[in-house]
Amino acid sequence: MSLQAQFEQAQQDSKNLSERSDNLTLLKIYALFKQATAGDEEGSDDAMQAYIDLINELKG
Repeated sequence: MSLQAQFEQAQQDSKNLSERSDNLTLLKIYALFKQATAGDEEGSDDAMQAYIDLINELKG
């Protein structure tokens, strides 16, 4: 089975998990998916910092 076929099978398998994973695990899976499908992120560091600042402001 090719690497591409294995990746596609893993995508399908992830949609049929018996229970929902915790948020950190889901975030890691999504990060790996985006890295595999879109490659390295080349966005603005300023935008990322603004996002981080906003998240920190919203913390309880």
